[in-house]
Amino acid sequence: GPMCMFNQAGAPNYFPNSFKGPVDRPDARHSKISYSGDVEKYNSADEDNFSQVGVFYREVLNAEERQRLVENIAGHLKDALPEIQKRTVANFSQADADYGAGIQKLLDGYNK
Repeated sequence: GPMCMFNQAGAPNYFPNSFKGPVDRPDARHSKISYSGDVEKYNSADEDNFSQVGVFYREVLNAEERQRLVENIAGHLKDALPEIQKRTVANFSQADADYGAGIQKLLDGYNK
């Protein structure tokens, strides 16, 4: 993001990503450590990551706050590759259809 000082020459430093790196390495998996039971890395990929965000967007934020949030996201996303924009909008749309549509509308304006 904007505050990153050492960005690996623009390469992603997270997994999964769209640019073939870095990748998950099962051989470098954390060891199990016994505390009151076994502890190991937990794969949360199948969890619901959208419902709580949708509730926050619809029920916590007022209209002005929702608009500022959508503007902030679209403003930072406008320079990303089109396929990243599309996937990001799809994620926000899973939380709330209006949330994703608002971001897409602003991106359409930026991308003219």
